[in-house]
Amino acid sequence: MADGVVNLDALGAVRYTSFMSDNAASVPASGSGSSGLGGQPPRCILVSTDFSPASDNALDYALRLAQKLSASVILCHCAPQPDYEVAGLVSPGMRTAAAAFIEKAMEMAIAARVELAELAARKRDFGVAISIEMLEGRPADAIILAARRSGADLIVIGSRSRPGIRHLLLGSVAEKVVRAAPCPVLVVHPDDQQAESPAQ
Repeated sequence: MADGVVNLDALGAVRYTSFMSDNAASVPASGSGSSGLGGQPPRCILVSTDFSPASDNALDYALRLAQKLSASVILCHCAPQPDYEVAGLVSPGMRTAAAAFIEKAMEMAIAARVELAELAARKRDFGVAISIEMLEGRPADAIILAARRSGADLIVIGSRSRPGIRHLLLGSVAEKVVRAAPCPVLVVHPDDQQAESPAQ
């Protein structure tokens, strides 16, 4: 897996780390209009959000990139799934607790779908085609599957760590996505405007 930190001048001083997993298909270098990823400009960008400031930062970055490249954006969120979360709570004495958890998870999923739609609506001013998708399952696996299913050319994820931190500290979800993604992954770092340029 190769990684590098780059700065797209056309998008300002945003800093991100780009990753190419062993599973990502290689593409030939492009000419003018390249995204700076070393391949053809992406036409479909998948952005995963947990509604945190870091995720919102990554979404704005992805939308600015999509503007420049006339790309579309798939905005997705993975809600808690009771199927695997309550696996250890199915003994007779815990059925009430399991049922309560399932009901709560369903409520959270409904609320998340509404929040996802509202988030997409707030970003319409970017002038980018945005579709939304609710994912099921473990977040990293669901994101990877969604990227494969949609034919996404690029995955953008927000990170709570600063650019100089090794990617192993990006967080378990981002780390798993980086390692198994079928396409390049950009991890957008917080406080990008103030971030120091990391060592190459």
